Amino acid sequence: MNSLLEHIIRNTLFESKKPKYVLKSASVKDFNNAKQIGAEFAFMIKSKNTESSRPGYYKNKPFPQFTWVQNDVVKFLQKHYNSYPSIKKYATDDYIFLMGNIAEAAKKNKILFWIISKKTLFSNSKFRDDEDQVIFDTDPDYFFDETMVHGNFARIGDAEVMRWAQYNLHFIPSKKWGMINKGIETPIGKKVIDPNVSIEYPYKTTTGDVYELPNDKMVYKLSQPESSDDVIFWEYMSKDIFEIGNIWNTKISQTLSPLDKSHQTRINQLNAVSPKKAFI
Repeated sequence: MNSLLEHIIRNTLFESKKPKYVLKSASVKDFNNAKQIGAEFAFMIKSKNTESSRPGYYKNKPFPQFTWVQNDVVKFLQKHYNSYPSIKKYATDDYIFLMGNIAEAAKKNKILFWIISKKTLFSNSKFRDDEDQVIFDTDPDYFFDETMVHGNFARIGDAEVMRWAQYNLHFIPSKKWGMINKGIETPIGKKVIDPNVSIEYPYKTTTGDVYELPNDKMVYKLSQPESSDDVIFWEYMSKDIFEIGNIWNTKISQTLSPLDKSHQTRINQLNAVSPKKAFI
């Protein structure tokens, strides 16, 4: 009886120490996609717990499913990366582990990783913030030392882990970068937008209505005067960026100038559809 009980306890302890995730090689297609953007290596993390892949499993968790699983996966890598020489050699300050979102799989969670040098990632990506772009283009080393140090990134060894949502905040994602994704993830700090539902314009925001023009890649909003004597202008920003979270970004918006002849047609078109008018 004692031997049986001891056997059960030992098996239970052994099972409890087994990791919930397993590291696998990336498929040939995923590896080639990674190479196209300059990555050094690609691999996949798969969940061994089919129960955790079911939507109801996360119903009472404090985070959405993708956040919970990604946090778990990072902890798994932090604990076990030393066991994988092909990954361990990249766990330095020169590299970033770019982390895709969760695959829409019925039985197991899957997350794809690309390992890429910092300078390659930032050189091959388009910044959302023009100021960040200028700083990086002028002095990449200063950018990493002064700007990126404020980013809240987990680490695998000395390498930073950048989740897709964090990449999406810093950069305008292109199709080739989006190949890392195996599912749908909500960007950090953004509300969920159904990609199948088109936005109707004018779109109301807390700082005014946003307008579109036919065959135009920009959206427009009137500036907010600080006093009644201030002149009102039309501001504009990329439509694609605005529709990520339906948030007007004052850092990247620009102004239509009535002194610029190429802007005057758009100013007139916008004034024609808006109850309030900009200066012209």
